[in-house]
Amino acid sequence: MNTIILAAGKGTRMKNLTKYNPKPMLKVNGKCILEHTLDNLPDEIDKIYIIIGYLGDKIKDYFGDNFNGKKIIYIEEKENYARGTAAMMELVKGIVFGKMLVLMGDDLYSKSDLEKMTKVSDWAVLAQKVNHPENVGVLKFDNDNHVIDIIERPKEYVSNFANTGAYLIDERFFNYPLFKLENGEYGLPQTIINASKDIPIKIIKARFWHSNNKASDLKKAEKMLSLKRKIV
Repeated sequence: MNTIILAAGKGTRMKNLTKYNPKPMLKVNGKCILEHTLDNLPDEIDKIYIIIGYLGDKIKDYFGDNFNGKKIIYIEEKENYARGTAAMMELVKGIVFGKMLVLMGDDLYSKSDLEKMTKVSDWAVLAQKVNHPENVGVLKFDNDNHVIDIIERPKEYVSNFANTGAYLIDERFFNYPLFKLENGEYGLPQTIINASKDIPIKIIKARFWHSNNKASDLKKAEKMLSLKRKIV
């Protein structure tokens, strides 16, 4: 099985921390964020596609073409990260087939959660229960735990399960038009939701997920790990 890791963004909210390093290369407990993710990939993954952009050579130089026996292929893009996550996925169209695990290069995931995702027969979205759903993109799902919508920063309660940016999809994704957001970018989760009328999308409830958007998030991650909340 393949994994696609989106690691091309500039990480501007990290300010000076990303002046000389891409956000996935920022360190948490002595190890860069992306390395945590690669360590936690399921055994089923045998090929890693990393989409790089801003300071992408830093990622290539650090990891090379292999990680723990898994082949790494880099796909460089120069414009699509500014057009959104769905546009970045267009770079693997016609290259990657079958099931693919899609992850954000600057988030921390649990290996057991990612392993659960690879066992799903159809598509899946990883969701984390949160205390403040009004601040994130939340998932709406039916009684069979199939995702039917995603609402960004809902003004009214929808659910308390946040979209973590981890998806199990396949090449049928490319049969659907990219969903254009109000800001002009093309959204990956919204494009995936477009397929829900044809393809069951299972919600997988996460044990652990941590999003790193700003410097204070790195400090929170450090604290979590120092308290021995393992990413397993």
